[in-house]
Amino acid sequence: MNEWPPAPLYYHTIELPDGLHEGVWDCREVVHAYLGHVDFQGKTVLEIGPANGFFTFEMEKRGAKVTCVDLGPICKWDLVPGPLINQKTLESDARITIRQIEAAFWHGHALTKSQSNMLYGTAYETSKLCRDHQIGVVGNVLQHLRDPIGGLMAVAARVTETLIVTEALWVDGPRIEQESFMQLIPRAELPEVSQSWWQLSVPAD
Repeated sequence: MNEWPPAPLYYHTIELPDGLHEGVWDCREVVHAYLGHVDFQGKTVLEIGPANGFFTFEMEKRGAKVTCVDLGPICKWDLVPGPLINQKTLESDARITIRQIEAAFWHGHALTKSQSNMLYGTAYETSKLCRDHQIGVVGNVLQHLRDPIGGLMAVAARVTETLIVTEALWVDGPRIEQESFMQLIPRAELPEVSQSWWQLSVPAD
């Protein structure tokens, strides 16, 4: 039986009024760079995949009014299929993880007295879920989408000024900063890869 309410799981390290919660990623020293050095004062922001809310609350501190879009209790993660992957078990585990990260979001939401809103759906559904926002933030989400271009287009349809896209780099080599391309991450020799589809390049120019 699944625990309810689920125990909070922190994707990003975050310091809250009740203490420091350590996550997989610690972005506290790179917030401004991660968010594209953008001025958020007085802006409406559409954030896709807020995880436990670290950047949500940081943008609010900078004067933004934030609306988040996340998978919630029904929507399915774009999991990578494979002959060695038990799809039902993987989906069940992913659902538990999503619930735990969402529990961390609402924990932080309460403690920080956040005014951010949450909408449930996939990135592909963004254009149907909400109204226009001045700034869009897609942080380390595209790699998890089977169709990252389609997801990005749906988000961009609701952004009127600035779209911030940040991605982790999993592929080494100079090409990643010199050319525009997408590389499929799953490989036959990496059957355990189940949650990341694509590496998108980040050309410097």
